[in-house]
Amino acid sequence: MYGLKDAALEWYKSLLEIIKELGGLKSKLDPSIFYWKEECESIGILCVHVDDIMYGGNKTFLSNIVKNLKRIKIGETNETNMIYLGVEINQKGEEIKLNQRKFIRKLEEDRYDRKGNAEEDLKEEEMTTYRSGVGKLNWLVQQTRPDIAFETSILSTKNKQVKYKDLKKLKKTIRNIKEKDVEIIMRKLNDETEIEIYTDASFGNVENGKTQIGYIISLKDKKNEHKCIIQ
Repeated sequence: MYGLKDAALEWYKSLLEIIKELGGLKSKLDPSIFYWKEECESIGILCVHVDDIMYGGNKTFLSNIVKNLKRIKIGETNETNMIYLGVEINQKGEEIKLNQRKFIRKLEEDRYDRKGNAEEDLKEEEMTTYRSGVGKLNWLVQQTRPDIAFETSILSTKNKQVKYKDLKKLKKTIRNIKEKDVEIIMRKLNDETEIEIYTDASFGNVENGKTQIGYIISLKDKKNEHKCIIQ
């Protein structure tokens, strides 16, 4: 089916049919997430990105659902340690670590090298290079590097009128990412959990008088022993 415009849709329809046969319920918030329940208790969850599938659950889910799901022809499978959509996932005991070290190592600082006046406008081909670099930073922020959210947000506001100083700042941000090793650690939560949200906004702090807002959404157990950032 590769090469056909509707290949991804047809694959999704075929997979959806099998998931429904196995009792899977589609999330109302995200059509790529499915979950299974048994006597009102969740036993497993599965997410799909085109033809990449990731799942987790208890022994019942693994033996009854996943085993039957594998009647689809599946290529490589991994457990505990894997790469899913560019994110390196390592599970040890009750702790899961996420990082994008391989992706970060591939970022090329040299692409943003050139001399110029700080207020000089970038040429069209340089603009394309700049947008590509900012796009890669945005991908990192959304997955494993919330620590660079502010710098990336500021760089993203310059996509229409980019100066040489912005290109220089992009290169500096990439260099700092490579120098600092960061990973997301997810620990097992207790049975009772709460949603915790922190948010803040600055009025007119971005160029041209625009306002910026940021927020962190996480799950935490009521004993406040562990937290799990979800957005």
